[in-house]
Amino acid sequence: MKKAAAADRTHTFRGSLDTVSREKISGWAFDSATPKAQVAIVVSANDQMIWRGVAGQLRPDLAMAGIGDGFHAFTLDIAGKLRDDVGYQIDVTRESDGRPLDNSPAMLEPGAAEPAGLEGCLDTLTRTRLSGWAVDGDNHVGLVVTANGHVIANILANRYRADLKDAGYGDGRHAFDVILPELSALIEHEIHVRRQADGAELPGSPLILAAAGAFDDNAQATFATLLAGIDSDSNEAKASAFLAKQMDLLLARRADRESGRAAREARNLHRRRWGMLAKDDPVAASLSAPSARALVIDDKVPAAGRDAGSVAILSHMRALKALGYNVAFVAARAMEDSAGAAQLEDAEGVACYGAPFYASVEDVLNRQSGSFSVVYLHRLSNAGDYAALVRTHQPKARIIYSVADLHHLRVARQSQVQQRSELAAFSRHLAFREFVAARFADAVITHSPVEAKMLAEKVQPAKVHVVPW
Repeated sequence: MKKAAAADRTHTFRGSLDTVSREKISGWAFDSATPKAQVAIVVSANDQMIWRGVAGQLRPDLAMAGIGDGFHAFTLDIAGKLRDDVGYQIDVTRESDGRPLDNSPAMLEPGAAEPAGLEGCLDTLTRTRLSGWAVDGDNHVGLVVTANGHVIANILANRYRADLKDAGYGDGRHAFDVILPELSALIEHEIHVRRQADGAELPGSPLILAAAGAFDDNAQATFATLLAGIDSDSNEAKASAFLAKQMDLLLARRADRESGRAAREARNLHRRRWGMLAKDDPVAASLSAPSARALVIDDKVPAAGRDAGSVAILSHMRALKALGYNVAFVAARAMEDSAGAAQLEDAEGVACYGAPFYASVEDVLNRQSGSFSVVYLHRLSNAGDYAALVRTHQPKARIIYSVADLHHLRVARQSQVQQRSELAAFSRHLAFREFVAARFADAVITHSPVEAKMLAEKVQPAKVHVVPW
């Protein structure tokens, strides 16, 4: 049974060593048996370990290919760490069982001197254009351009540049400026420019075009072109399902980052693999325990000059921060108030969660499940609507119900003054809801000693607290 289990685990492992040079080693590793975990790998040169870590960097092309959430890549900067005059066998293996990635091992031959007679430079490289110059005596040099090993252009360096003539390079006709077939913004491209005659590398080659770190114009143009070509209902359905899935992945990734889930999982993984976190462990030092988090929920984004409730909740958020919590806020009935959220973040250093990344309070509680230590519910409207959801999605969080005031008392007085029986019935309904919410919470806070006394008669007195202005 153990052998069968091991075979199954091996079958689920995938990975590739994509780039090997004296400057960089990169690739990816993924185990579908544990899709949310990041694979620990070891990189060796001539059987000597030069790096140990996890394949946890984002590559959008992996996510688009259905390889987990895309956070399964690695890039190792080794510039200056390998001797130019020594050949190396580069091995990249899974740490747990030594299984190599596809294309591993790879060989790095000893470096060679610059080809005699070839001079030049790569001046400009974008996803659509390449320019520079190449000189070999008085000859016009033929060049071959490759992207990730595929030929994308053949060039004759014969364009005129006055600066080359002024520098003494013959008649100055040794430049090139070529339009490239548009390169995808979704993946990294390694661009080589070599002399056609013997494959000698042009000085400055290779260059790296990094994958888009943001959804820039190139990435948008790529997607727009692809979507514009959809020509059938079935393809439209596939595209819609794909985009919906990618949107969910993007929102989940953002929630993981905001909640610090990745940092906590990395810390737990390190502890499981290496035992307790030692003080002198440099990796452990970078994986220190994240601060406890508190989520505050109110109807609107508080504004100090607007109402007394805003003043109270702002002071309570400052108190939570003073106690060491990372404080976040959700405006339950104004999720789209981005201007108010930005102002609160700037003024108070409080993270705000709303549109377009979260559609509701439940969305926040669900996507950031298990990440809050305290959830503060201001007013009955929020305590009544969300306390049960907090218990579901944040089972370890302590719930604080901030009463603001016992609203049923206002309505009861109004019913007496106006002699309205329907208000008296509504007051009893509100009283029932307020006391149920108080019983459900772990702690209840109020500004009024009178209301605190009333609450203590209905719930455990020990969890009712007066927080004066």
